[in-house]
Amino acid sequence: MMRANPIILNFGFCLCLQFLLTNSSAAQQIISEYKPTRLIVKFTESSEMYRSLRQISVLNYSDKIESQEALHKPEIFSFFNEYKISSIKPAKPFTSNSPLSKNVERVYFIDFQNNNELEKALPKLKNSQEFEYVKYDWLIKGDGIQSELIPNDPNFDDQWGFKNTGQNGCGGNGLPGADINITGAWDITTGSEDIIVAILDSGMPLNASEFSGRVISGYDFANDDDEPTDDHGHGTNVTGILAATGNNNHTIAGVDWNCKIMPIKILDEHNIGYGSWWWEGILMAVDNGARVLNMSVGGEEGDFTPEDQEAVEYAISSGSIIVACMMNYNNEVTQYPAAYDNVISVGALNNLGERAHPFCWGGGSNYGNHIDFVAPGDNIIGLNYSNPNRTSYWSGTSMATPMVSGLISLMLGLDPSLDLQVIYNRLKDTAHDQIGPQSEDTPGWDKYYGWGRIDAYLALSYSLPVELSSFSASIVNKDVKLNWRTETEINNYGFEIYRRPQDNEWKLCGFIEGHGNSNSPNEYSYIDKNPIGGNVFKYRLKQIDNDGTYKYSDKIEIEITPSVFALNQNYPNPFNPSTNIRYQLPQESKVILTVYDILGAKVAVLLDENKEPGVYEINFNADHLPNGTYIYRIVAGSYIETKKMILLK
Repeated sequence: MMRANPIILNFGFCLCLQFLLTNSSAAQQIISEYKPTRLIVKFTESSEMYRSLRQISVLNYSDKIESQEALHKPEIFSFFNEYKISSIKPAKPFTSNSPLSKNVERVYFIDFQNNNELEKALPKLKNSQEFEYVKYDWLIKGDGIQSELIPNDPNFDDQWGFKNTGQNGCGGNGLPGADINITGAWDITTGSEDIIVAILDSGMPLNASEFSGRVISGYDFANDDDEPTDDHGHGTNVTGILAATGNNNHTIAGVDWNCKIMPIKILDEHNIGYGSWWWEGILMAVDNGARVLNMSVGGEEGDFTPEDQEAVEYAISSGSIIVACMMNYNNEVTQYPAAYDNVISVGALNNLGERAHPFCWGGGSNYGNHIDFVAPGDNIIGLNYSNPNRTSYWSGTSMATPMVSGLISLMLGLDPSLDLQVIYNRLKDTAHDQIGPQSEDTPGWDKYYGWGRIDAYLALSYSLPVELSSFSASIVNKDVKLNWRTETEINNYGFEIYRRPQDNEWKLCGFIEGHGNSNSPNEYSYIDKNPIGGNVFKYRLKQIDNDGTYKYSDKIEIEITPSVFALNQNYPNPFNPSTNIRYQLPQESKVILTVYDILGAKVAVLLDENKEPGVYEINFNADHLPNGTYIYRIVAGSYIETKKMILLK
């Protein structure tokens, strides 16, 4: 939600809820809405208990602190014993004493021996000075209802949300063009393997051919194992819409054909899950490099609470983007996580391009002050979880959400430097407004359609001032020569050239001025002299417009393997106080690079590790050494070489 603030629950509501749970006839019904033995707490910064817990060990996601392990710390033993606690574990395992964003390192999950002990402990813990908050581990729900199962059909024509030609839906023939305009977008990009999308849902069929080679390690928080297999179907449908491999003559095409997929199971076989799974899922996804988190899940006040905003802020501060569904009750009751600040919330359209109400199964797309965009979500074809070679139709804002998440992953694949605000503005500026009835879809933002229906082609071509038709690399002696060609140019300021050695970061290595405006082809070239950092290098261009907008080209890769071992003379020489030493390897070698004084005493070991073939450079800082002549020596397999260098301060 990029527009309105979430509703803040007051403490009186929590007290009222506690009374119902323990004293009314409705207790059993409400108990089923949260995990009966778990509380989510956040310790205060000054908490003695928190400091004691932090000192026990470094925890992994599956670790627990059992009471027996804490016997040597009286305060922890007393805490476990008084409240009949079975385990405590952090929402995010800690690795240092440095505070994290929103202090999520102080959020813990406390498990009690039974529900009675939890209920007895709750009011005491809430009144304790040890905690900023204490809350139930509320259930969350998956969103979207399956309509029917159909035999496998690889025909793309079934995906009206991607290309609406008037296909028949639950309400009759559709409106041609009422789709996300993805076919033109695929001419620009079909995604990048460098972008990881985490799908926090009911899991997925891990070995489905539609995702072959693209699934990376996730986790099943519902069953506490590392096999996030779908046992419900919701997550499979969502994953297929977002990421099924396209153009392979098999079932369907997803929005992004190449992104890496991180399945994180936070919903069980009944399509429900606990807030603690949601917390752990977000933190795990962010910590393992997910740029986009698709959350086709939701709950009302009490299910998600204002405190859960901290997990969202942790993700945003780490550069991740969360996209969530509006839910399907055909009302404007606030739903979370869609309503949290900095979460992009998505409503659903039918095949006429109007807000889906009702869906094929009933209900309707929610609306309200926290909606951002809309996308097709009624009668959407996806994969079947029990047999991913077959397809099934689902309806709900859950189905619209992965279309937006997939588009964002395509945008990041073109330019990984994009942040949430830039992406949001581009989606907003290219969305189709006033597509629904005038009673709902008013000019600009409105609570039924947000900013409007996303357009993949316009969003991806938003900042494409230059048409780049070719980009290649060749080896000239020890140098890399880059060549590229533009067919037309509009306001082209120029090109920054970036190099990425193996297992390293992108580095700016040059700039070539553009031709401004041109209707005829232009040829460009750049020579990267004797690049260092290994033998495999990637290059890409950053084309910059005169107004500062920019776009990255696709990456190209080239391999340079030296023919002989070599140790170069350091430069500068003489030096003060640091110098660079370059060496090259024709084969993988154990490399030891050592510095001695003129009497043969060892003063520094600059390197002692295995290195791949290639050209490397290492810096030697002699700020702590006196003036004089020094010897540096390399040993790489059977190759040994020695050279002199002079330090003059």
